Amino acid sequence: MNIYLDNAATTPQDPRVWSKMHQFHFNEHGYANSSSVHALGIKASSAIEKTRGIVASSVSASPEEVIFVSGGSEANNWVVKSLCLEAKKKKEPFFWISTATEHSSLFQLIDWVRSEGGNVALCPVDRAGRIELNKLDELFRIQKCHLLSFSHANSETGTLQDLSALTALAKERGILVHVDACQSFLKTEIRFQAWNIDYLVLSAHKIHGPKGIGALVKKNSAPLVPLILGGGQESGLRAGTLNTEGIVGFGEAVSLYQNADKEHLNRLRKTFCVKLAEVFSGAVIQGDLERSVPSIINFRMPHIGGKKLMQLLSRKGIFVSTGSACDSGQKTPSRTLTAMGLSAEEALSSLRVSFSRMNTESELDIFFESLLQAIQEEKSGV
Repeated sequence: MNIYLDNAATTPQDPRVWSKMHQFHFNEHGYANSSSVHALGIKASSAIEKTRGIVASSVSASPEEVIFVSGGSEANNWVVKSLCLEAKKKKEPFFWISTATEHSSLFQLIDWVRSEGGNVALCPVDRAGRIELNKLDELFRIQKCHLLSFSHANSETGTLQDLSALTALAKERGILVHVDACQSFLKTEIRFQAWNIDYLVLSAHKIHGPKGIGALVKKNSAPLVPLILGGGQESGLRAGTLNTEGIVGFGEAVSLYQNADKEHLNRLRKTFCVKLAEVFSGAVIQGDLERSVPSIINFRMPHIGGKKLMQLLSRKGIFVSTGSACDSGQKTPSRTLTAMGLSAEEALSSLRVSFSRMNTESELDIFFESLLQAIQEEKSGV
């Protein structure tokens, strides 16, 4: 029996999503190019626009603000590179502010921005991984800032940033706000227009949808330079034949997500925390459970290597991680956890468990039994 608890990396695709995509392609003949003007092309275009409306409604945006992309990494790269290149074209010194706790699709842009003549500042975070507002305000005073980028929910700890407060502070100085919401999407409220967000990044595969499809929600007044030229799709901003089946699956995944799913995740997290305290009194949870998405828990077992435990659990069919999947091959301590003030040893002792609506409480019982066995094996040098 396999138990998958690495849903922050990706979620299993809901069978109903696959069925909807399969039905649309084969039974409804939806495989046509959505740019074609014949009947099948119009059918594909209509399906795309239906999903555009579904996605927009889920984050309190307008359909014309939704641009379909291949996923979070593309959207994050697009926003930062677009604004940097536009500033360079205007001969303005581009200044970008982010944090050391970001997903690699943002963090690895630092060197690229600097190579283009831009300046980057990383705002400090507190022990929970939350951006320190007073420090951010100080950075805003250094020079004219073009863009503030951050993740709504951290991919390693689940900690939620105070999105409305951060946006309000940035808007006082006329700064554009770019939010990676791939981990928080549908798991907590997002009000794109009311919170005055300029760029919002979403991904389907974190909510039981297909891989390779996501959305960049962009305020109409926010600048964006096309990086892919060609047929003029997506209002001339992103050329290329649209992934119609993936978009249909994205819409279905959003439609299927219910409040009951969030309640289920909250129950799983509560049960997990109770069992963790009962079984391992020395375990320490990283982040802020009171203000985080219910799908992610990051904890450490003192003096026990997280990577070794992950490998031992994997042999037992229990799949967790030591951090973000995009950084899982790294041998160094998590920069997210060290930025939060953890020592290298503490960071290397950490595990991330992430739930989805497909997990059950009985699976958590098996997880803790397996974790106990894995710790005994690790101590015995197995």
